[in-house]
Amino acid sequence: MNERDLGLLEGMIGRLSSDLNMVKAFSHVALREISKLPETEEYQSLIKDVEGLHAQNVLDTDKVFKELLSYTINPDQRDFSLDELLNK
Repeated sequence: MNERDLGLLEGMIGRLSSDLNMVKAFSHVALREISKLPETEEYQSLIKDVEGLHAQNVLDTDKVFKELLSYTINPDQRDFSLDELLNK
């Protein structure tokens, strides 16, 4: 892979990461707004559980993208397999 291809891959990974984080942020805001409705009072604990899972998913996704980006920048220092990384 030449430098141009690595740059393109890095850009695509960065764009995908940004897009995913934006979608997650919008879903988080929607979930908070739903939790304010009077009809959802009985679901407050469920909403907190979903928010917790959402936060963990954001952290996991960021970790995967940082490791992929690190590999893109330093391909000789690869210390993981993509299958292991994506199935964590």
